[in-house]
Amino acid sequence: MSITEIPPRSPVPAAQPPTAPGGDLYDASGWENAYLEMHDVPALLIQLQDDLSRSRQREAFWISVVVHLAIVILVVNSTRLEGLMHKRSVLLVSAQDLMKEKDLTYLELPPDEQKLTKRPDTNRISDKDRRATSKAPQLDRQELKKILDSARPGRPGPASPPGQSQQPAPPAPAAQEQPSPPPPPDQNQVARLQAPPAGKPAPSFSTGPMSAGSAIEQAARAAISNRGGYGGDGGDYGLGQGKQAGEAIGPLDVLSDTMGVDFGPYLARVLHDVRENWYRIIPESARAPLMKKGKVSIEFAILKDGQVAGLQIVGSSGDVALDRAAYGGITASKPFPPLPTEFGGQYLALRFHFYYNPERSEIQ
Repeated sequence: MSITEIPPRSPVPAAQPPTAPGGDLYDASGWENAYLEMHDVPALLIQLQDDLSRSRQREAFWISVVVHLAIVILVVNSTRLEGLMHKRSVLLVSAQDLMKEKDLTYLELPPDEQKLTKRPDTNRISDKDRRATSKAPQLDRQELKKILDSARPGRPGPASPPGQSQQPAPPAPAAQEQPSPPPPPDQNQVARLQAPPAGKPAPSFSTGPMSAGSAIEQAARAAISNRGGYGGDGGDYGLGQGKQAGEAIGPLDVLSDTMGVDFGPYLARVLHDVRENWYRIIPESARAPLMKKGKVSIEFAILKDGQVAGLQIVGSSGDVALDRAAYGGITASKPFPPLPTEFGGQYLALRFHFYYNPERSEIQ
């Protein structure tokens, strides 16, 4: 039977279980207090980091402003800065300027040689340079006429003793008082000089009729060459060796009228350029040990400005490599120097002979 007390007695508190050592760490009521005490230090670090990031943003902003201002200033003042900076320019040089520089030669003379000498006042053109560039014997007009007269049948020239050739001829007043007209030139001989050689096509740059003086001069040269002489040698491979059919000035043939102009120095320059360029491209078949032989004849014309026209092979060697080397020696040398200003013609026609390893019997 239950017992009820009025009033009831105060309840007896329940006994608490014993706590283990370090039990405060496992007490939930103490966790918040423990972490609340640690919140002060992270708040300061976050504030410092925010200040540092804001300062970096300010620095980046001002650096960007300065860089953009510098770029704008450079763009605005670009034209002024170009004048201060070193600029390397490219110059285009024309062919005429190259030829002018090529023809100039500067020589420093001693003090006693710097005085200018007066040129002789004469209306005759010197022919010494032209004779000096050729190894074939050259004669004057009077000797040329004597050779022609002695070569014609029925009119033998007066025989002179051997010792009399070196002495000057005595004056002939009777012959001077009654001058006889010169004999007309042999028409067959002039026609034979003007006709092209047999078996070769006529050049495309015909020179037209020759004057009487040119015909006599060429006839004398042909007579001299028939006596065993030949033009100047042309080096190891024989450029221009052999008998000269036209007007020979050194190792080449002049096919057109020179009109009394001295082409000696000019043709020496042309021959030098062609020989140098030809030697560079000579094929290996023409060198040792093969030593292939051949002869190539090429005709062409040099215009007043130095350009080449009418270039054609009139005598082939039968070998494409040898023909191509001779052809390239001329094409690699153009443009040549302009023709002399005193020359009144429009072009100068030439014929070159290229010999590869010739025998002595072939060039005599």
